[in-house]
Amino acid sequence: MNIFKPNNTLSGLGLDIGNFSVKIVGLKTEKFSKKKKISFAKSNIPEKATNAQISGIIKNTLRKTGISSTKVNIAVSGPNVSYRFIRMPLMRRSELKEALLLELDKYIPFKANEVIWDCRILETIARPGGRQLVVLLVAAKKDFIEERINIVKNAGLEPQFIDVDVLALMNAFNFTQHNEDKKITALINIGSYFTNIVIVNKGIPQFARDILWGGRDITQIVEERLHLTYSTAEAIKYNIQDEDVNINRLVNIVLENLCNELKISFQYIKKEMGKEISAVYFSGGSLRLYNLEKMLESNLGLKVKRFTFNRRFNLDSNISQQEFEDNLPDLVIAAGLALE
Repeated sequence: MNIFKPNNTLSGLGLDIGNFSVKIVGLKTEKFSKKKKISFAKSNIPEKATNAQISGIIKNTLRKTGISSTKVNIAVSGPNVSYRFIRMPLMRRSELKEALLLELDKYIPFKANEVIWDCRILETIARPGGRQLVVLLVAAKKDFIEERINIVKNAGLEPQFIDVDVLALMNAFNFTQHNEDKKITALINIGSYFTNIVIVNKGIPQFARDILWGGRDITQIVEERLHLTYSTAEAIKYNIQDEDVNINRLVNIVLENLCNELKISFQYIKKEMGKEISAVYFSGGSLRLYNLEKMLESNLGLKVKRFTFNRRFNLDSNISQQEFEDNLPDLVIAAGLALE
C-alpha cells in the first residue's frame, strides 16, 4: 500500500465555451468519500472577442481553478449541429455505421462531406417485425469543430472528448438526479444565443434539439423598446421588480416564444410515446431573471424546477458554499462534461 499517494486525483475536466462566458469544472475522486470534489471557475467573454482572445480567457480561467491538467472534454451546439433519433434493424455497430453512412444525406441537413458525425445506440426495443435499435445520430460541421479544437489547443489544452451540449446536460442530470429516472423529464439549458432541450426517460434521451432563442433575446427587446444601450438593458433584466410592469411584459413576450417552441417538443413526445412530460428542469444564466420560474410555469402549464446538484459534490477548499450556489445555473454543461 502506497500511503504517500495523493488524497485525490483528477477524474474529469469539462470546458463549456459559451458566447459570452467560459465555464470550467474539475472533478476529483477523493479517498474515503463517495462524493467527488468539485472546483470551478468562470470568466466573461467580451462581445466580438477574437478566437485568440477566447483562448487566452480559457487559459486564465483554468489557472483560477488551480488545476494543472491539460486534458479536457468540450461540447458544441447550435445551428452547426444536427441530432436525429433513428430506428434501425438489429445489427452490429460496425454494420450500423456503414448503413448510416450510405444514407447520411437523408438524415442530416448538411452535406455528408461537410460534417463529422457519430452515432450512439441508446436502446434495443421489441417491435412486431423484430427487434430494433434506437440510435442517436449527431453531425457537426467540420469547420465549426476544427475552429473549436484550435481555440482549445491554443489555450494549451488537449480535447479528449467532444460531446454535444444536450448530452452533457443529460449526463449531469443522470448523475445528480437519479431519483427522477422513472419520469419523462425535460432538461432545458438557456444560453445566450441558444436553448438546449433534451427529453429523458429512464436515463435515456428520447428527443433533443437546440432552439434559436436565448437570454440575449430578452436583452435585445428591452434595449430596443426602451431605447437603452445593450449593456444597460443587460444589467436591467437581472434587476427587475414587481413594479417594473413594462419590462416584465417585454420579458414575458419573449418567454412566450421560447415556451411555444418547448410546447411543440412536448407535443411531439406525447404523440410518439403516448405520455406527458412529468417534470421540467431548467439551467443556464437566465435563471437569474426575476420571477423566471413563475413565468415559465404560467406559460407551460407545468411545474418548473431548477437544476441543482450541490448536494452531490464536496467543494474544493477555496470555494464557498454561497459562491457555488450562485454559479450553479451556469455550470451544468461543464459538470456534465467533467463526468464523461
